[in-house]
Amino acid sequence: YKELKGYKYKNTRNKTGLKLWEMTTVHFILMNQAYAGDIVQNKIGTISYKNQRKIHKPKSKWIIVQDVHEPIIDRKTFVRVSDLASERKRPRKTGKIDKYSGKLRCGVCGESLYRNVCKSSYKGQERPTIIQYRCKINKSSRKLCPGSCIIERVLDEFVLHRINEIIQKNFEEGAVISRIHEKDNNLDVIGDLESKKDKCKRQIDACEKALTNLYIDKVKEVIQEDMFIMLSKRLSEEKEEVELQLFEIDNTIEKIKSNQKRKRDKQDVISKYNKIEHLDRESIDNFIDYITVRNTDSINQKELEIHWNF
Repeated sequence: YKELKGYKYKNTRNKTGLKLWEMTTVHFILMNQAYAGDIVQNKIGTISYKNQRKIHKPKSKWIIVQDVHEPIIDRKTFVRVSDLASERKRPRKTGKIDKYSGKLRCGVCGESLYRNVCKSSYKGQERPTIIQYRCKINKSSRKLCPGSCIIERVLDEFVLHRINEIIQKNFEEGAVISRIHEKDNNLDVIGDLESKKDKCKRQIDACEKALTNLYIDKVKEVIQEDMFIMLSKRLSEEKEEVELQLFEIDNTIEKIKSNQKRKRDKQDVISKYNKIEHLDRESIDNFIDYITVRNTDSINQKELEIHWNF
């Protein structure tokens, strides 16, 4: 990229002349916010002014300034790639990532489930291979977790039915088309809230101006000390009350916009499909955040709960 842009760049570690990157380099690029146009600071600091030993600070204490320079990777792609990388999915021996990798959690302890392939034979005849998912903690110690497990075939049937159920529900009687062209009443609500927000800002500015003038009158001895204290207290309380209203309005607007985005994301995903015949990694990734699996008293019954992306 740097060479294409005309920058003076030379990889001194490249001895072969082949322009190939190692896995560590690719991972660094995928996780580096600088490629999305951001600057990240305060990642490393010292324990105290007395102890100068370097420590890595938690992400909550990083100083992140977004859109400082031209991004190489757009924000949506960078966030999506970072989320996928954080799931730490591991490919099988075939080189393919399992369709449920990083998506299954134990309903008891919350740990992820691992893929287990059971091959057996009886009297020299091979039996069908059974693929199941089991709790990692239960594998280490049954005392820590009683465990959760499920056969892949059963899980596929449940997930496929639930996804197609959602697709059918949204496509019934042209529901998708009607929702796309339907007037969003939330726009009117947001407009009213924005008007109230502007009114609150004007009230806060008026209170601050009144407090400033009140202080000037006190300095010029236009009003007495006790009058100044009483009036300034009243104005400060009024300002705090309006600031609280402004905070609540901002939260309400943010919730409405978040719900709107969730609906749009759901619409974008569902509009790609008419009916799913077979599950694959892409379809599961598009619809599902994760699935919890819990055993019941009956061997053939499982408690399954799907947490959707929307």
